[in-house]
Amino acid sequence: MSVFRSSGRFLFAVALFVSLTSVASAFEPLEGYFIAREACEAFQSKNKRTNPGGVTTEIERAYEMIAVNKVGGDHFQIRVNDAPVTTARWVHVTCGIYVVEGDAPIIDLPSPPVEPLPPTSGAESTDNLLALSWQPAFCETGAGRPKAECRALNAGELPSATEGLSVHGLWAQPRGKDYCGVPEALVELDKSRQWSSLPAPNVDADTREALIAAMPGTMSFLDRHEWIKHGTCHLGEGGADEYFDDTLLLTDQINASAVAAFLVQHIGAEVSASEIRG
Repeated sequence: MSVFRSSGRFLFAVALFVSLTSVASAFEPLEGYFIAREACEAFQSKNKRTNPGGVTTEIERAYEMIAVNKVGGDHFQIRVNDAPVTTARWVHVTCGIYVVEGDAPIIDLPSPPVEPLPPTSGAESTDNLLALSWQPAFCETGAGRPKAECRALNAGELPSATEGLSVHGLWAQPRGKDYCGVPEALVELDKSRQWSSLPAPNVDADTREALIAAMPGTMSFLDRHEWIKHGTCHLGEGGADEYFDDTLLLTDQINASAVAAFLVQHIGAEVSASEIRG
């Protein structure tokens, strides 16, 4: 078992002077509204991936549409009224739908396809590393980059995350066995952290329900990242569903063990690695 904590802090120097003429020439202005289908990061700069305040869209909420980055572009600029630094934020077009006012039709943008990956041959991985997190510690140490799941945790909406360890992922070994049979375009999306644009893992309803409870990071599309990078190298016959079922089974065993009980009993205290191993 490996318990991971987020570390590191990012400081951004924000230049407030903007040339309106140069910005306008790069945009294709739009009228109407953007209705979010998913909780996606809303970036100040889509290229630098900066997001002051860790702003994410709220599902089913309508936002004022400002522009698309270019004709046929891949990012909308929307107005997020309570966002710090700037209320003009960029979201990927697959995050929601563009609605034109009046009697004009709704432009419905397709969701990412489900598991459009070619089958990869080979024996199922039997050497794996299970990565688990203590979610409150992850959120505390990752305060420089707030996430949707941390806001939900602070709001008391993730009780299971304070009663046991949460899933980060199941990683085929040796280290570096990643992206098995994954097209380069998806690899680039993953590495640039555009996880909301990755294909959703093809799992059944029971697995999805259990995964949402055990992996708070699904709110930030962590499940898509883990499937693309690590799950594709698991090579189980059941694909994504078997990969996540195996992950959940192992996690349940850890959370039913003395390890999880020890951690819960010592919330707020300081313990040594040797005590946890013991």
